[in-house]
Amino acid sequence: MSVIKDFYAERDRRLEIGAREYGNQSFRKPRKTLAKEIQEEAADLSGWGWVFLKRFSGVRDRALVGAINVLAIAAWTLARRLEE
Repeated sequence: MSVIKDFYAERDRRLEIGAREYGNQSFRKPRKTLAKEIQEEAADLSGWGWVFLKRFSGVRDRALVGAINVLAIAAWTLARRLEE
């Protein structure tokens, strides 16, 4: 499988788990609530990166987590625009 297919397979798996655990309410949430969820998940990416770097701090690790932070900030910023 390609990386993209792997990513979407994992996304779908997590959506199925979430639907079972939380009663499949995601598709009923209002626009602003969903946008806020995306922002929170983006902030979580950055937070997990910070935790990772507290444990492992090689040059490659810092570069990869730095890239994750750039993507997380971009996602967070775009999600804020979804609230409009």
